[in-house]
Amino acid sequence: MVSPAVRRLINSANSLKRWAQEPDRTAATAPAREAMWRRFEQQADPDGKLTPEERAKRADALRRAHLRRMSARSAQVRAERKRKRLDAEKKARDAAAAAAAARTASTGDTGDQS
Repeated sequence: MVSPAVRRLINSANSLKRWAQEPDRTAATAPAREAMWRRFEQQADPDGKLTPEERAKRADALRRAHLRRMSARSAQVRAERKRKRLDAEKKARDAAAAAAAARTASTGDTGDQS
C-alpha cells in the first residue's frame, strides 16, 4: 500500500508530465471553465427566467464570491501552518534551553570563569 504522501508525489509527477506534453493549455482547460460558468449560471437562475444579461451579472457575482471564499480558506490554511511551524520552533528552542540548563546544573558550572 502506498502512503498518501507518496501517492501525492506520484500524482504530482504525472500531472507535470501531462502538462509538459500539452500544446495548448487554454484549450485543454476550456471545458472545465465552461462547466464552472454553467454551474454559476444555474445557481443564479435555476428556473431560467432571467434575461441573459442579468443571469451573467449574477453568475459573475457568484463566481467572484466563490473565488473570495477560496482565497479566505487559503489564508486560513497558511495561517494555521505558520502557527504550527512557530509552535514547533518554540518547542525546539524551549527543549534546547532546558537541556542546556540541565547540563549546567549537573556539572555545577555557573558560567563564571574566575
